[in-house]
Amino acid sequence: MRLTRILKRTRGVRNELLEMAKKSQQPVSIGDFLTWLYKERNFAIISGFKSLMEKRYRTSIDAVNNFFESDLNKLGPDLHAATYTLKMGGKCRLHGYSKWISLEDEKIENVLPKQYTKNFNVEGIDLSKTVIKSDGISNIESCQDLKTLVLKECNFADDWLLSRISHAFSNTLEHLEISNCHNVTDNGLITLAYLKNLKSLKMENLHNAKNKEYISILLEEHAETLIVDGVDHLSEESLKSIEQKLTLEEDKLRKIVETNKK
Repeated sequence: MRLTRILKRTRGVRNELLEMAKKSQQPVSIGDFLTWLYKERNFAIISGFKSLMEKRYRTSIDAVNNFFESDLNKLGPDLHAATYTLKMGGKCRLHGYSKWISLEDEKIENVLPKQYTKNFNVEGIDLSKTVIKSDGISNIESCQDLKTLVLKECNFADDWLLSRISHAFSNTLEHLEISNCHNVTDNGLITLAYLKNLKSLKMENLHNAKNKEYISILLEEHAETLIVDGVDHLSEESLKSIEQKLTLEEDKLRKIVETNKK
């Protein structure tokens, strides 16, 4: 079992197993050890095991966010993006089709072509609830006609990721959702101004974007066709935030005017 292999590689666990085996004069199973660990409240080993698992988890996340350049060269930008998206547990939509493609229980070779295919154009990508990070965007940013990108509930999506999206798809992206991406802040939202043709932006529950109401107004003013969803501009908190920002802008303007008069 994978858990057994991990536990036995941990020095503290291995030593305790040997000691327990000596006392009982028979091999001790991992199940027996875990029962003993719980009863004895051996927090040092518990903490070490937790740290080991967290390290392995972070390593696996980084691995799937690598840039797979050889696959890009072999499959072409759009087929590579679709293949990467489906392997990450996401969905994609092709140009001219309304149905989203996903793996579900299918093998990827039964869903997508195995080699470069002419006129294979990805128009929509949904990476919701995946572990996509800014580095992983390298695998989809070569799509020339991407119009829809959904990144709902992506725990590793942050300001760097939004910045990469904004520059990679500045001329094509029309619809973007980043709801429940809790690592996104005001700095990331501001970069969305680079998306020249953005028509809809959904950004519910961005708890770390403290001025999202004010920024959403600026984004809508910057792109006349843009509609931002998921922001309550009329709440007391929103109005207070907007008022504070406007006051700061007025103070800056006043100082500039006074400086020019001198």
